[in-house]
Amino acid sequence: MKLRNATFISLGILILAILGIQLFAANYRVRDNFESLEREMVASDARRALKGMQRELTSLDTILWDWASWDDMYAFVQDRDQTFFDANLDYKSFDFDIFQLLVLTNNEGEVIAGSAIDAAGARDDALLEGVLETLKDLPLPSLGKGRGAGGLILLPQANLLVARRPVLTSDDSGPARGSLLLARVVDDAFFQRLSIQLELSVVAKPIPATPDSRSARIIHILGGQPEISVAAEDKDIIKGEVLLNNLDGVPAFMLSVIERRRIAAQGRRVAVYDSLFLTAVLAVFSLLIFYVLQKKILSRLERLNRDVQQMDLGGTSFGAVVVDGQDEISELGQSVNRLLDRIARDHAALLQAHDGLEEEVSRRTAELEEANRELLVLDKAKTQFLSSTSHELRTPLTSIQGFLKLMNRTFRNKYHAKLVSAGVERRVLDRHMENYDVALAETNRLRLLVDDLLDLNKIEAGVLEWSEEVVEVDEIVRVVEELGAKLFAKEPEVEFVVEADTGGLAVWVDRVRIQQVLQILVYNASRFTDVGQVKLSVHPHGEAAVEFSVTDTGQGIAEEDINHVFDIFYRIQSGGELSGSVFATGLGLPLCQRILQHCGSELQVESEFGKGTKFTFVLPLK
Repeated sequence: MKLRNATFISLGILILAILGIQLFAANYRVRDNFESLEREMVASDARRALKGMQRELTSLDTILWDWASWDDMYAFVQDRDQTFFDANLDYKSFDFDIFQLLVLTNNEGEVIAGSAIDAAGARDDALLEGVLETLKDLPLPSLGKGRGAGGLILLPQANLLVARRPVLTSDDSGPARGSLLLARVVDDAFFQRLSIQLELSVVAKPIPATPDSRSARIIHILGGQPEISVAAEDKDIIKGEVLLNNLDGVPAFMLSVIERRRIAAQGRRVAVYDSLFLTAVLAVFSLLIFYVLQKKILSRLERLNRDVQQMDLGGTSFGAVVVDGQDEISELGQSVNRLLDRIARDHAALLQAHDGLEEEVSRRTAELEEANRELLVLDKAKTQFLSSTSHELRTPLTSIQGFLKLMNRTFRNKYHAKLVSAGVERRVLDRHMENYDVALAETNRLRLLVDDLLDLNKIEAGVLEWSEEVVEVDEIVRVVEELGAKLFAKEPEVEFVVEADTGGLAVWVDRVRIQQVLQILVYNASRFTDVGQVKLSVHPHGEAAVEFSVTDTGQGIAEEDINHVFDIFYRIQSGGELSGSVFATGLGLPLCQRILQHCGSELQVESEFGKGTKFTFVLPLK
């Protein structure tokens, strides 16, 4: 990417990052602050609405005080003057805007006067009966010191603000002759007037419930700290709600203030204006920065790059780039000129060295070709020597084995009994017989070594004859199992285990050679395992192959030897000395590897010194 593009992209990313941070701050700080302020104001308005209802109740209580502390009312309770009733207590004389229900009782609870009117100004006896039933023998909560009692009563007919005071004389003296109750209806018209007074949109509704007692229908609106909640209806409307509980402490009445979200809208506008202003400022400054970078840096770097690209680097002098100014770019140009001069000198030296190197390579190549021819001759001679030696050794070995067997049989049949009768110690005779067995075993071992050497030589020379055919895996396992049973019969402390799950599988191999591989692996395992187990496992490998493995619990192979076990004549180190086991010749495992490579497989080894070894190979199914 060119520097101009990188600079432009970097400035764009910077602008976007700053805008992102600013938008985050605007959305989550400015907007939240405005919304928090809005919620506080709506909560305050909800409290104002509640105080409005409380003022209406206290205003009703004040009017009630004027009526209840009145000598004429005090006298009426006793004399029940009809003229006073018609002038003051009849429902036709009510001021509808002040109260809509009046109840006067004596000290015995007898209703002396009671009237209620509906919205049309007609008598409403159902409303009167509902109030009397609710307040019968039930005290209203106090409205405060120097005031009467009252609250909000919820009735099926209407919701009422109620105030009650004792009937006293005009100088507030007693004894009280009864009580006077005034009430006004809390309906939509009530809240419309309250909304006009407070310049708010106030609505209210009872919370639907079936009260279990009369006290559940009475709300003490002047007592306690009501719960106030604020919730946004949508992006334009927000609502503040005051939850009022009845005397049983159960939510019974919801007073709500509904307002338009002007403050939140103003917060959104402020955030947008801030973002637009910041975008414009960043765009101007970015263009200015880009202009300065283009003028002072990018254009000069492009000229420096163009000068270098136009140079002829094939000669002995490359020229120089134009250098101007006194800043880092000019220092870079000077460094480029010094570098070009150094490259030109080194290039001339390299050409001179190249000519000499070609002559040296030609001479060394000729020497290597001569050495390779000599090595090929030596390798051919080695192969011929091993082949002829192996053949020559087989004949005397066969004769030696034959004579040893003959001598052993003759000694046992003709001389052993006579020597025993002549008084020769049986211990001496037994040692003599053991010597025969040792000699036979060693000659047999030497014969196997010669066979392995000859087979290995034939494989490497490519002259070994292979007799490949379809062979049942079960047959291969059976032959090796019989050999192992005979081999481990002499080693009672080592258990030979065969696990085969072949299910009639067959492979295309040289039967004798595969059996030879498994026999060598089992024989090696027996020689290196004094106590424990040697296991031959044969199992399907995927859907088109079978896996053979020989595992022992013997001494294992050291880490430094494990990469050399398949090298010819390499002998495993055992306990710090060269092993005297079958590995000592170093031919068995290389022979196994060559046979398996011919079959398209390879022998794998896993070992941990002191714990055991596992050899594994896989053959494709026929």
